[in-house]
Amino acid sequence: KAIEEGCWFSQETADKFLQFVDSFLIHTTGALAGQPFKLLPWQVEDLTDLFGWVKDNELHPEGNPVRRYTHAYIEIPKKNGKTTIASAILLYLLCADNEANAKVFTAAITRKQSAMCMETAMLMAKASPDLADVIRIYASKNSMKCYLNNGTAETMSNEAENQEGVDASGMVIDELHAHKTRKLYDCLIYAGIAREQPLTIVITTAGVHDPNSIGWEVHRQGEDIIGNVSDNTSFFARIYSANIKTDDLAKKDTWYKCNPSLGHTLKLSDFKKDFEHAKKYPSAWSAFCRYRLNIWTNVSDAWMPLQDVIERKDAGCGDLDSFRDKERVDRTVVGIDLAHSKDLAC
Repeated sequence: KAIEEGCWFSQETADKFLQFVDSFLIHTTGALAGQPFKLLPWQVEDLTDLFGWVKDNELHPEGNPVRRYTHAYIEIPKKNGKTTIASAILLYLLCADNEANAKVFTAAITRKQSAMCMETAMLMAKASPDLADVIRIYASKNSMKCYLNNGTAETMSNEAENQEGVDASGMVIDELHAHKTRKLYDCLIYAGIAREQPLTIVITTAGVHDPNSIGWEVHRQGEDIIGNVSDNTSFFARIYSANIKTDDLAKKDTWYKCNPSLGHTLKLSDFKKDFEHAKKYPSAWSAFCRYRLNIWTNVSDAWMPLQDVIERKDAGCGDLDSFRDKERVDRTVVGIDLAHSKDLAC
């Protein structure tokens, strides 16, 4: 459908982003600190698609093509390089996206969370001699200014007062699952409508399932894109997660499936230890599923792993067919705790 709408893939445009990262960015933390930033295979694939697809400029057909995607959703388990790649995208949008007076923002539910991506980007800019020549860092304000295009990069949070009236060419929204309301997202999602090729990118992990939350809503949009249910050709989506119903959560293949950085920046031995711990202590299972396997869970803590409930078929416990057997109904006991915050139900 995208091709029918006049979109096409430009390797030259994709290479521009890839070459920016390869030529100017340097790792600033951990064992790779001081080394050139080399994108991992999954990052190359995803970002080639995100930045490589273009279309004609609707308002100025005689001008250069513009980016096909205006919104991107990347959902991935923790410690797969989420903040680092978000910082790389931020720097590119700030000074290399052919955007005069670029205005790029990082946004999160709190100032501290919003500052994490910006601080990583500032460290990258400072560590690169070429970027340091054209970018001025204002550490006390968590902001940067690029002298090549008069562009600026700033932080924003749900706590801020200056959410309205933002004219953004780029937005990086972190950990959308943690947003308790949709106020910030709704305000920022249209912040770039006056720009020729705005990009709002959400990078998050799975959260606690709430059908009314903005995090779950955008997650479902991403699923619809991946499943070819939606015909929105301007929405880019990648979700790295395990399927609790069809995947064996104890198998390494499942771990690699939802952790594309496993074996590169994540240790398999550490992952195995976390799995064994979560399997032994059910209260830790929910967190393991969310943060390590990127599975949306119904509660933040659970006394029984959902996998056990799904697989349990013996003695009529968990077997829905048994509830349809009239001879066994009298021997069925169901207990429900209706307490919301205080354990007063009895």
